[in-house]
Amino acid sequence: MNILFITHDASRSGAPILLRNFMGWMKRNTNHEFQLLCRVGGSLESDFKSHADVKYFYPKHLNNPKTVLQRIINRIGYYKYRIKKHHRDLFLHYKKQDFDLIYSNTVVNTDVLVVLKKLDVPVLTHVRELESTIEHFGGKYLIRELDKYTDKFVADSYAVKKNLVDQHNVVDKKIDVIYEYVEVPEKLPDTEITSTLKSKLEIPEDAFIVGASGGGLWRKGYDLFIQAAVAICNKEGNENVYFLWVGGFKEDKEAEIRFDIHKAGLKDRILFVGSQKKPLDYFSLFDVFVLASREEPFGIVGMESALFETPIICFNNSGGMPEFITEECGIAVPYLNIPKLVEAILFFKHNPKLREQYGRNAKNKVLTQHTLEVKSKELLKIMENQLW
Repeated sequence: MNILFITHDASRSGAPILLRNFMGWMKRNTNHEFQLLCRVGGSLESDFKSHADVKYFYPKHLNNPKTVLQRIINRIGYYKYRIKKHHRDLFLHYKKQDFDLIYSNTVVNTDVLVVLKKLDVPVLTHVRELESTIEHFGGKYLIRELDKYTDKFVADSYAVKKNLVDQHNVVDKKIDVIYEYVEVPEKLPDTEITSTLKSKLEIPEDAFIVGASGGGLWRKGYDLFIQAAVAICNKEGNENVYFLWVGGFKEDKEAEIRFDIHKAGLKDRILFVGSQKKPLDYFSLFDVFVLASREEPFGIVGMESALFETPIICFNNSGGMPEFITEECGIAVPYLNIPKLVEAILFFKHNPKLREQYGRNAKNKVLTQHTLEVKSKELLKIMENQLW
């Protein structure tokens, strides 16, 4: 099988990282050939180039005018002319490659698929987005156009599939579901690292630590996390409960978070530590993990926390994580119900044996059902099925 992979960018973020890992697995474990088309570039470019030949749909050099005259010429249409020519050349190049399948990594590659449609090659689109993200990139028009050029969708949860069917009228049988995976490191952080981090963050050794992670997007629910933290910290008997959020924010959002925490008088108990090069070191501190997202297609950070036998709490009707925490891996509380979120956190605090059991269940589920090896085999089977 000869495959053309398409990624919307090469940033060090969810979908590109998952694609990079899958391409690496294919290179190590199959004889299939493949190339990559990046819509735009990013910090993972060198990683991708170690796996395949890489080309760009919107190459930087075509929109990087160095003089005033070049900028003026671009504004009056020269850039559009050059891009059209580049896309025509790309199409002619790929026409010679005799691809068997095109795999598109997100919903935002429709403009690429339009250019490549005359290759007359089956297209598989992997959907890792729910409605707020889809709305941001074009809403119903985006999915309607994407549906025209896609032969098979792969959704990363049944919540994602349901959204495509209910909100965008995509045919149910056109969508398969493959849950996401985590990369399992050869070695997890040890107790020495855990102890050192607690000391650095000025968290007592016997503290009960409630963890969370995510970037500075509204849908990630960092404000909901703070509300639950304030409610618990203000309850008598919870003096040893600390809250720790791993993930970066823009300066203005960071200032708002600091303001709320300071006004609540809890700057020593509610800690936002920003992006970390080794986030799993911080995850090793957690006694319970809260996926506070209003909307999350699946929630890979939740599964990463589960590697440390940490149970997960999330909101119902928020995406794919409620599908993972079945079989006593965690608790799903009613959507945006902060009192119930508080109740769930305190349930695990006051029931250490159940917390340990739920944590073991979560870890076992990750290691047996959600590894790169397991999910890559599932995805490859669907890809191969498009040829028959």
